[in-house]
Amino acid sequence: LRACAGCGGRTGGAETPATETRGQAAARLLREASQAFAEGRFKAAETTALEVLQVTPNSVDTHKLMGVILMRQARQCDAAIHYRRAVQLQPNGVSADRIREILKGVAFEKCH
Repeated sequence: LRACAGCGGRTGGAETPATETRGQAAARLLREASQAFAEGRFKAAETTALEVLQVTPNSVDTHKLMGVILMRQARQCDAAIHYRRAVQLQPNGVSADRIREILKGVAFEKCH
């Protein structure tokens, strides 16, 4: 794994162009996180998505992806944090109502 020139993160092996902006790095990392999730590599997906949030903490798509990743790992309380943030950032977004429905099913009394 090589260092990401623009964000201090890691990539899947390809050299990061020296001219890559922070936004481009975040978009690339989000694609890598989505791919890792699709391949069932949940820890890698989580780690990479967290790198995206270090670069772009208000990325709605990344918070939604983190919610999905964490729910898949039966970490509802952790997922709820990211789902809530996604709705806060984009309350009228296309996924907002669906996320609210998901959050209704989370047993918050069991969260720490």
